[in-house]
Amino acid sequence: MCCCRVCRATSSLYITAMFSAHRALCATLRSSSTSKINHNISLRFLQAKPFSSASVVSKQVRYRRFDDSGPNNTSKRWTLGARGIAGIAVAGGVYYVTHLERVPETGRWRFMNVSPKVDSYMAETARLAMLQEFEGKILPPSHRLTRHISDVVTRILEANDLGKLRTPHPADVLGQATHAGSGSNVTHRRREEVLNPEAGGIEWELLVVDDESVVNAAAAYGNIIVYTGILSVAQDEQGLAAVLGHEIGHVVARHNAESFSFIGLLQVAVYLASEFLDINYGLLSSLATYLLQLPHSRAVEFEADEIGLRLMSKACYDPGAAPKLQERLGKYAEKEGVISNLSFMYTHPPSEARVKQKLPQAYAIRAGNAECAFLLDNLQQFNTFASGGGRWGW
Repeated sequence: MCCCRVCRATSSLYITAMFSAHRALCATLRSSSTSKINHNISLRFLQAKPFSSASVVSKQVRYRRFDDSGPNNTSKRWTLGARGIAGIAVAGGVYYVTHLERVPETGRWRFMNVSPKVDSYMAETARLAMLQEFEGKILPPSHRLTRHISDVVTRILEANDLGKLRTPHPADVLGQATHAGSGSNVTHRRREEVLNPEAGGIEWELLVVDDESVVNAAAAYGNIIVYTGILSVAQDEQGLAAVLGHEIGHVVARHNAESFSFIGLLQVAVYLASEFLDINYGLLSSLATYLLQLPHSRAVEFEADEIGLRLMSKACYDPGAAPKLQERLGKYAEKEGVISNLSFMYTHPPSEARVKQKLPQAYAIRAGNAECAFLLDNLQQFNTFASGGGRWGW
């Protein structure tokens, strides 16, 4: 029992001592660990400043490099470009659609952003430009050729309710005869008196230019110009009516304003496409010319043929004179070296492809005019007398 008690006491003291030692050791370790941790934290804190700064600099260098040429930035740049293109395309599409209209005479859809009021200003501007360009070559109103051409123009205009030819003013006649002189007075007077030539015009201007080397006639904004060189191809009054009907048809349909609108739209589209898509401007411009601009020009020529046939038929002229005129113009073009097989390169369609398909409609229009039967007899007599066999002595 004693031994057991001693053993138990000894064991208890040992355990107590061991427990105390353990606690002391734990306290010591705890204190040491805390000191090391604090020391490490202090070292890390002290060392953090230079490493943190170096890290920021390193990140800035890498950021700048990838911002300038990295794939993420390139994608972002393309995204912004695509959004810009999409925005311009939507805005352009809305503008295009809101400026579409039908040609009253044919029903063809077209883009038009030129007001008829602009035509009034352009009419006077074009007239003054022609007077200056052909100064000294314009035949006076009293000349026999001018009188003959004026009669044809007047007949077409009056039969179709398109207005009338302006009565020549003495100042105009004097200006044409003296080549200069009262030009400034004529300019001032016409700016005050010119009428608004909307959609075919109320008052038209006719200028006959004495130039046999030019086989052409033209009309724009109510101004009609006829070169004497076209008379040999027209041959007679019927052929001349076909020429004038076609040119007046351009004015009635406002083809000059339409071409101005279309070409302007095309130029803007080509420029934007070259800038945003990084395509050569010259290449795009050439493609636009051959694929869009020239086909549009040939389309309005066909339309002027159709309108011109109606105008001359309603004025009781023979619509069959139009295809004959085109044949003669085709032969003249061949002599001048025009290759008909390369029609895609020209503003006008080949002569053999024009007019004939519209003849039945034109004859129906003439047959529906009761005045034509009487006029046709008088016209035949006039042509026979004037030409001695169906042609004028031009």
